[in-house]
Amino acid sequence: MTGEEYYEKAREFTDELEIEKAVEYLDKADELGYNSADIWCERAAIQEIKEDFDTALEYYNKALEFDNSHIEALLCKGLILDEADKPDQALVCFDKVLEIDANNVDAVFYKANALFTAEKYELALELYDKVNKLDPEDKAVFFFKGCAYSELDKFEPAIECFDIVLEEDPEFVEAIILKADAFFALGRDMEADELMKKAKDIDPDYDPYEV
Repeated sequence: MTGEEYYEKAREFTDELEIEKAVEYLDKADELGYNSADIWCERAAIQEIKEDFDTALEYYNKALEFDNSHIEALLCKGLILDEADKPDQALVCFDKVLEIDANNVDAVFYKANALFTAEKYELALELYDKVNKLDPEDKAVFFFKGCAYSELDKFEPAIECFDIVLEEDPEFVEAIILKADAFFALGRDMEADELMKKAKDIDPDYDPYEV
């Protein structure tokens, strides 16, 4: 087998959660001189599966030492940083990807989420709109748009966004709860109460205070 074949097989093992096999095949690929950035990126992905995000971040940085334009490493590093409530550092990663490919839809979406984390809701909405233009079939982004509108106390457009999401998935409980919250904010308590009841019927254990 070539280094590339070992690497591709390692990725298959990672997808199948056969971690020991994945590491073994990555080591083989490394011995045969396969792309070091790809190997470190895959090692990082394995650490994410193990929920060892500090080590994953270390490995993504190693991948970027070999290739500072490695898009997968940049995106994944940015996601870890945003999840760690470090949106400014995450934005550096996403902006780097967008310098390489201005229409990378994942980078646009992740940057929007990082701006949301940073409480820059207007800027986040601009990028969510760009995601809509780049990928009109992706309705999931409307959930995040609805959240941003809600944070800006723009409850009518928030409800419109949640409606689009609920057309795709009528039992998306979190969207139902957030739509109810928007109705409460508008003084439309009866409609809000109906939605809260619907959410409870779908998932009796759901805790709205976790939203």
